[in-house]
Amino acid sequence: MLTIMLALGTVGCEATGSPESTKKTALKVLYDSEDAYYEDFGMLFAAQHPNLEVEVVPTRGVSPKDMNRYIQEKKPDVFILDQSDVFEQYAQDGLLYDLDPLIKRDKFNLEGVVPAVLDTVKAMGGGKLYGLAPHFSSQALYYNKTLFDKAGIPYPKDRMSWEEVMQLAQRFSSGKGDSKDRTAGIMLGLYAVHPYYMGLEIGRNMGLASVDQDKMKMIMDTSEWKNVYQLSFGAMKSGALFSGEVLHTPGMDTSAEMKQHPFIGGKTAMALGHSDFLRELKRAQDVLKDQMPVWDIVTVPVDPKKPDVGNQLWIKSMTAIAANAANVEDAWKFVSYFNGDTYASATSKVWRYGAMPSRTAYLKDMEGHSLQAFYALRPDPDAPKGGGKIPQSFYMPYEALAKKELQDAYDGRQSIDKALKTIQRQGQQILDQSIVAEKDKTPTQ
Repeated sequence: MLTIMLALGTVGCEATGSPESTKKTALKVLYDSEDAYYEDFGMLFAAQHPNLEVEVVPTRGVSPKDMNRYIQEKKPDVFILDQSDVFEQYAQDGLLYDLDPLIKRDKFNLEGVVPAVLDTVKAMGGGKLYGLAPHFSSQALYYNKTLFDKAGIPYPKDRMSWEEVMQLAQRFSSGKGDSKDRTAGIMLGLYAVHPYYMGLEIGRNMGLASVDQDKMKMIMDTSEWKNVYQLSFGAMKSGALFSGEVLHTPGMDTSAEMKQHPFIGGKTAMALGHSDFLRELKRAQDVLKDQMPVWDIVTVPVDPKKPDVGNQLWIKSMTAIAANAANVEDAWKFVSYFNGDTYASATSKVWRYGAMPSRTAYLKDMEGHSLQAFYALRPDPDAPKGGGKIPQSFYMPYEALAKKELQDAYDGRQSIDKALKTIQRQGQQILDQSIVAEKDKTPTQ
């Protein structure tokens, strides 16, 4: 709150330096709710633009199937969207305004924006820039330098392949010890302990998809997915992959609770983690002090054929102008403010939901740790897009099927080939049934 108040004071001073007209104008902004808008964005915008009134068009409680009708009725000028598949669909439906002419006219500076963020937004817009995003989140490979030094093992590097990372993880000799004292080589996630999830995390990171959304066809029975599960099964059985439980004991003090995290507590030498994990490490450092391991980060593993490409990038708070906006100029003031230097500077110390600022000038090193690993890789143009086309009713039965078949493969009751063929065949049946059920639920217009 103190940071926000200071930011308000700063931008308020900037606003008085070039006051706007005293005539009030209105802008309609589509967002979750009025309270959420002012908590997340509105206070800063109001301080910078005191004579521009904002009317929030709330989306909370509006079902996805009713959203287009709701937008037509309310006619917002601006969208703030956190879901990439929704942004992509709106762009395809012609609901968004092409920002390029406004950017060129005002010479709006895009040089300082993370290139991967711009590339991702353009890809979602079919090559056009229909929005700008002030925040993004990504993944990196965290590693415990203390454990690596103790074992005499070289540190991981940027742009390693998954095979190289797994070979490095398997070099930790304590990986086969008692589970209570085990130091695993790598953790893919706190909850990615099932053979299905282990391979899924690697596959997604490599840009593999389970479903071809253009054709609505399963694509699990492939050599790429077979290689992924061979790799993950081998790493799990060697003890290289962390697969233990993360316990939370009631009444545990803060220091002991933080040490329950496998990476902080030294149970794993590497961890594939999101950018918000940086904040958790910072809090742990403040509490544990000299008991905190020395750590650093490198890029996520890559496909050696495409060493500059990564697939783990999430765009946050995409701001876009409605194609039929009644107030394009004020809508552009809104979008350009939230994607400019003033807003980035004011919020650079407070990462909303762990998301980082999209402007590189405010991606500061944290206590000597370079953050470049989070944005050094470009998005893969061939990577699967968001799952907006797949009916929600597909996921639960499909996941149950995939977990059973891959557990059987891991336990040796069947081959990986057979498991993937069954997932391909029965998964397609589940997908077809969910598509039919979704069409039956959709009201005719």
